[in-house]
Amino acid sequence: SDFEMGALLLMQRIATNRTKPETPEGHLEAVDAASAGATVEAWSKGVNSTRIKVREMAMDALVQWASEKPPSWAEPLSSEDERRVSLDKRRAKHGQVRRWKEVLMSRALSALDCPPLANGLFRMLDSEVIQERSKALAAWGRIISSAIPADNNEEVV
Repeated sequence: SDFEMGALLLMQRIATNRTKPETPEGHLEAVDAASAGATVEAWSKGVNSTRIKVREMAMDALVQWASEKPPSWAEPLSSEDERRVSLDKRRAKHGQVRRWKEVLMSRALSALDCPPLANGLFRMLDSEVIQERSKALAAWGRIISSAIPADNNEEVV
């Protein structure tokens, strides 16, 4: 129904369009983790809908949520900026980039920890509708790639 699609669109906007200010270590992560359960539940309901449009919208929203672009404070330095800034600033920036990757990893793990969502996505991999199969495959790819931990041992030089 239109209500389902409207609810999914609203959830997508709430989950991905809210501002993410630079905060002390752990705060952003805690806020995002607190909302992840409700977000995953919404995607799960959409993915398991009987309507193709609702399922497709839920998968699109899930992919966007699991691979959301970082806020400006967590964007990686360009290679030119890497050479220009001090070691302390490079280390700080790498820490911010790592924090954002950890937020995405937490989201992915929440999605993987939701059996109804996983079952719905697995069912769509076997769909007769090619677009559903490709969207389900894209959703799995984003979730799995986001679930891979950031390399915390990477040395910043």
